[in-house]
Amino acid sequence: MSAAGPLLDTFSAASLHCRVHPETYRNTVEGTGRAEHVEMAAEMKARLRSLLLDELRRGRS
Repeated sequence: MSAAGPLLDTFSAASLHCRVHPETYRNTVEGTGRAEHVEMAAEMKARLRSLLLDELRRGRS
């Protein structure tokens, strides 16, 4: 507890949360936006294509 008392401690904790949450959200959105522009590896594309085709074939059987 600070010298100012529990009320100020509570306010400080809430204030920190109010600042940290929007910053974390903004960083997450920015990071996700950057990830959209990364090229998928050729091997991963082939594996994904194969998996999706298998799923489509099973659905039609």
